[in-house]
Parts: sequence; C-alpha cells; structure tokens
Amino acid sequence: MAFQSSMSRLAAVTFVLLSLGFLVQASPIAAPTPAPGNEVATIEERTGKNCYGEYCYGGLDLLTIMLRLQAAINIKLVLLNLCRLKGGDYTPIILDMEGLLCAAIDAIRSCKLGLLDLLTGRLLIIAKIWFSIAISITTYCGRWASNTDFDDFLCLVEKLDLALKNCLCAIFELGGMYGGFYGTCFGL
Repeated sequence: MAFQSSMSRLAAVTFVLLSLGFLVQASPIAAPTPAPGNEVATIEERTGKNCYGEYCYGGLDLLTIMLRLQAAINIKLVLLNLCRLKGGDYTPIILDMEGLLCAAIDAIRSCKLGLLDLLTGRLLIIAKIWFSIAISITTYCGRWASNTDFDDFLCLVEKLDLALKNCLCAIFELGGMYGGFYGTCFGL
C-alpha cells in the first residue's frame, strides 16, 4: 500500500539513489602505487608547468591567475604601443602575449570550481576579467590599422585571437553543466 502512487515510487527510488551516491562519495579511494622511478616528484619536473618565462600561474587561485594575466598583458600592450609609436619589432611581444595566454589556459584548466563558486558569481567575475583583457587587446590592436605593415601584424594577431578563444573556452569548462549555460549567455 505504501508504494501505490507514482510519486511515492519516485520518492523511494530517489532516496535509494541519493543514499548510494552518499555512500560512494564517502568511501575511501585507494592510493595508486607509484611506478618504478617515479616515487618522488622533483622540483625540476614541476618548473615548466603553467609557466611562461618569469610568469608562473601554477597552484594559484583562479581569480589570482586572471588578475596576474591581466597585469602581464597590460605591460605587453604598453610595449606594443611603444613599438607602434617609435618603431620596432612587435613580433616577440605578440608571441609573448600568446605564451602568457597559453600558460594561463593550462592553469585555468587545472583549477576546480565548486557549486558555491558558481552560485556566488565567481565565474562571472572571472569572465568579466577575461572580457576586459580581450577589450584592451582589441583596443591596442585597432590602433595599428593605419600602419603600412598591418597585414603582417594581422597574421600575428590571429594567434592572439585563437588563444583568447581557448582561454574563454577553458573558463566555460570550469562551470561543468553550468558552463554551457554561461557560454550560451555570453555568446548572445
């Protein structure tokens, strides 16, 4: 008599699945045995991860990563503007900016966001920082339109465009199922 209505059956099945989910979440995970030769991770193995030159993003909070990236990109944009005004080779500056973005992308993908971070709007703050980076890059690059070597410059800026898109995709992937929703909203 207790399970005659469909709602009571649904509630019972939901309760059982929820109980199993809690059991799985609370169960201990066996530590993997280290492979021969890989017992201890050395400092040399970790130096190249999420780093580009003197800028390292590994092990940082996501907001800190984005703020450091924004500061580093702004420095490179000032140097790029000096190349435009005084003349000079802008290729290494743009390639450095691409390297900074790629290092930040790797660091962003290693971060994990919880449901609380999504509900408090932390992902939106990070996306706003990305948008300010993208707007500052396009503003500085738009000043090059009157230069004679704009076509060569445009080929390099395409690399920055791809790196910015990959960075945005990495930010959206942080949200899990919510990231698809945020990606749709920001795409509009």
